[in-house]
Amino acid sequence: MDNLSKKYIAYVGTYTSNGSQGIYSYNLDIKSGRLEQIGVSSKVDNPSYLNISLDNKFLYAVLENEVFKGEVGGAVAAFRIDPKTAEIKLLNIEGTKGKAPCNLCIDRDNKYIFVANYNEGTVSMFPVNEDGSLGAIVTIVKHEGLGPNKIRQTKPHVHYVTLTPEEKYLCVVDLGIDSVKFYEVGRKQGNLIINDKLSLIMKPGSGPRHMEFHPSGQTAYIITELSCEVVVVVYNAENQTLDIIQHISTLPKRIRRRKYLWSYSYFTRW
Repeated sequence: MDNLSKKYIAYVGTYTSNGSQGIYSYNLDIKSGRLEQIGVSSKVDNPSYLNISLDNKFLYAVLENEVFKGEVGGAVAAFRIDPKTAEIKLLNIEGTKGKAPCNLCIDRDNKYIFVANYNEGTVSMFPVNEDGSLGAIVTIVKHEGLGPNKIRQTKPHVHYVTLTPEEKYLCVVDLGIDSVKFYEVGRKQGNLIINDKLSLIMKPGSGPRHMEFHPSGQTAYIITELSCEVVVVVYNAENQTLDIIQHISTLPKRIRRRKYLWSYSYFTRW
């Protein structure tokens, strides 16, 4: 059977403040592009970002809130995926102790989950139990600083987390302080150790948002939200180096020029 003849299951996270029920599941027909809803999860609040374990047995969702069980911070939920029906069953929920979690990643062995807390400027690290449920939080890393954009960069805003291809380091993309910080993952101790040599300082006011590695593992691409660029970097795990080799605007020249003029007048007002 060719790939176009296959059907897949798609899971869609939502914000639930305006009537959405949680995480929706669909049959996805690649050939026709048709989506057919087949279910919805038990109600959880604002499951805005989802990730699935490499073995397709478990789904994890950030619950993007400011408060969880009366304490400051959002939460992360663990679900088991039924291999026959694709239904997801809630296993448990753990608080991130950081406001507005917006992203998470899982290591390939499904041993740890890392959560980006946007409003708090922190990263939360959780162990994963054998049954796919979450253990209690083991580490919180907090960033400090600010950027030149007086609206968007008054404090750290961790927007994205991803592991390097060999999974030695966690890359933490911070929109608020224009940086991508690298942390060595201490799996035995359950902690994160900063690696200043690899950590990347980006152009002031660029606002990095997202990072993806090329399948080769040697190149990565960082998208910036405020300067509207793709930044290409070369990663060398053995030498512990990360070098910027290219900036590419995501905007056409005529729009780019207009944006820069607007940005200049905008910033000089503050």
